[in-house]
Amino acid sequence: YAVSRADFVAQMDYLQQNGYSPISLAQLQKIRAGKQALPKRAVLLTFDDGLQSYAQFVVPMLKIYKFPSVLSVVTAWVDGKHQPPEYAGHLLGWNELKTLSREPGVEVISHTHDLHHGADGNPQGTDLPVSVTRFYQPVTENYESEALFRQRIAEDLRTSVDRLKSQLGTEPLAVTWPYGKYDGVLVDAARELG
Repeated sequence: YAVSRADFVAQMDYLQQNGYSPISLAQLQKIRAGKQALPKRAVLLTFDDGLQSYAQFVVPMLKIYKFPSVLSVVTAWVDGKHQPPEYAGHLLGWNELKTLSREPGVEVISHTHDLHHGADGNPQGTDLPVSVTRFYQPVTENYESEALFRQRIAEDLRTSVDRLKSQLGTEPLAVTWPYGKYDGVLVDAARELG
């Protein structure tokens, strides 16, 4: 999850020296639409969570290489809600994100609004990702209904899109799933939002 500066530079050197072609999500859309060819050895450079190190180190370094990148942000965290304790004071704010989103080669996308954490997912109290888990209700000994789960997911993704659009002026091109976990409900909700 964390890469030292020296390792990051070595990785970017490797990509450049070995013929890799970092592409943007906007390019990927054109490729999928048949308007542009996929370059050989295409890769997406993605960065999760919206840490300040992205603006302070990654973007300046990628400018040297002329590599585009994608930044995924949890909009509730940017709003100051439910931030992980280890991220306190280390996350980018809306003003910084607005500036970054105007940089050539930087795309800011959704990492959901508030689905990047865990909750009780069963009677044993197992902490599971809330993006793919129907909440367990210990009082009633029942799980969240499918309808409520779908509603919660749709509302969360809509909130993320709305926050990004209102703060940055554009809707995100994509969503990055917390912990890499997703299911058909998330895919359907994301597809409905475009």
